[in-house]
Amino acid sequence: MEELIRVRNGGNNRIIEDSSSEEEVLADEGEDERGNHHDYRVKANIPLFYGTMGVEEFLNWQIDVDRFFDVMDVHESKQVKMVAIRLESTAAVWWDRLVVQR
Repeated sequence: MEELIRVRNGGNNRIIEDSSSEEEVLADEGEDERGNHHDYRVKANIPLFYGTMGVEEFLNWQIDVDRFFDVMDVHESKQVKMVAIRLESTAAVWWDRLVVQR
């Protein structure tokens, strides 16, 4: 699931790209009523989780997910659902089985 968010940034005209966590920031030359702000659109995604990674890889994945939630300001009530749609393979089968059991 991709989140698209608009961020007001007063005066800073930077383009930031973080390829490690699939985050992308695009500059848009829009101005507000005062004429001194630029709009930025942030396109980011939670990394896929397959359930077959080692401990260190899992911890790195978890850090990326926590960073995503922090940057995108995702409310706690939506976090589980957003991660659930990024599960693949063994992890998706496990999640589906857990949902049915509950």
